[in-house]
Amino acid sequence: MLPKDSKKNRMFSLELTNVSSDLRNEINIKTSGTDNRNIFDDGKSQKLSAGEIEELKNDTNSASDIVGNHLLYDSGSNGLIAATLLSVIGSQTKGKLIHMHPGNMSQKQAILAMNFDQEQLERCISVNAYSALRQYYQGCDHNDKEMKSNDIEHNSKCEINAENPLKRSADIDLETECAKKVARLSDVAYNSTDNCESNTSSENSQLKKPKWHFDNIAAAEVLKNKMDSLVIACKEDPLNIFRELLPFIKPGRPFVVYYSIAEPLQHMYLALKSQSNVAALKLTCNWMRNYQVLPERTHPDVTMNASSGFLLSGYVLK
Repeated sequence: MLPKDSKKNRMFSLELTNVSSDLRNEINIKTSGTDNRNIFDDGKSQKLSAGEIEELKNDTNSASDIVGNHLLYDSGSNGLIAATLLSVIGSQTKGKLIHMHPGNMSQKQAILAMNFDQEQLERCISVNAYSALRQYYQGCDHNDKEMKSNDIEHNSKCEINAENPLKRSADIDLETECAKKVARLSDVAYNSTDNCESNTSSENSQLKKPKWHFDNIAAAEVLKNKMDSLVIACKEDPLNIFRELLPFIKPGRPFVVYYSIAEPLQHMYLALKSQSNVAALKLTCNWMRNYQVLPERTHPDVTMNASSGFLLSGYVLK
C-alpha cells in the first residue's frame, strides 16, 4: 500500500509485489491465540508516573468552580426561568444570576416556591433593566453619601437632553434653571434635616436606601467581568433587547431568545445573519403537546394551543 499525495483523504494505492513476508514477524508477535488470555500488562505502555497523575488530579477544577454567571431578561414567566437557572447554578457555588426585568418589581413566584437556601437566593440579583444599565454606564448610585447638588444638577441636565435631544436651547436652559432650584431646595431640606438629626450616624443613612439601590451596584460590578450566557424571554421586541445586552457576554458563550410567535424571531434571525459577531444561529419550535392520562382513555387534549413558542439560539463570537 502506497499513500497518495492527498493527506486529507488518506487514500492509498495498491502495488503488486513478488516478495512475501510473515505478518507475525512484521508486528513482532511471538505467541497468539483465539482470545486475549496470553496478553499481559508489563507497565511499559504507561508513560505517566504516579506523581504526575496525582498532580493532574489536583490541577483539575471541580464542578462548583467552573459554574459561570448568567444574564437573564424576563418579562412574564412568573420567575420560572430564573428559578431554573438558579437551580442549575446550584448551592455553595460562585455562580451568580442577574435577573433583569422591565418593571419596578420582578416576578419571583417560582423562585420562592423552590425553597432555595438563603445564600443561593442572595446570588440572584433582580434589577430593573434600565436602572442597571444606567448604573453601569453612568455610575449614578454610590454606597457612600448622597449625591451633592452639583451632581444632581449635572444628572438632571443630562436626563433632559437624553429625553428629547431636539428641544430648543431656551427650553433646556429653562428646565436647567428649574433643576437648579430643585437642587437648592433639596440642599436646604437636607441641611435642616442634618441639623435636626446631628446625632444620627452615617450607618443609619445607609439603611434608609432601598434595596434596589445596592442591587444596581452589585449588578454593575458583575457585568464588568462579562457573563457566560444570555437568556431572553420577553414580550417586547427581542432584537433591541438583544443588542443592548450582547456587549456583556463573553466570546464563545451561548445565547437563547424565547418568543411566543415566530415572526419577531424570524426578523431577528435575518438581522443577525448579516452580522459577524454571532454564529451557529438556529430557529426551532418548542412544541409541547398535552396528554390526558386516564385509565383506558389516554389521548392528546382535544382543544390545545398549536404552538408553545419558538427559540432562537446561537453563540457570541466577539
